[in-house]
Amino acid sequence: MRLQKNGKKCWKAVIQHRNIIYKIGHFYNEEEAAFAYDDKAILLFGENARLNFPKLSFEQRADMLMKIKGNK
Repeated sequence: MRLQKNGKKCWKAVIQHRNIIYKIGHFYNEEEAAFAYDDKAILLFGENARLNFPKLSFEQRADMLMKIKGNK
């Protein structure tokens, strides 16, 4: 995982899988970027994904994802 603070003061989340770099997006805070990374990691790696927030339930993840999508 890479989180980079760019000149616009937002965070960029990217992930690499099988030599492909996926650009997840730009976020206003580090926590949202890390959560978006987790969401993509689950899609790519399934139960073997290394997560930033491994203890969140499915419902908590869904709530957070809706919050993030609502902020864009």
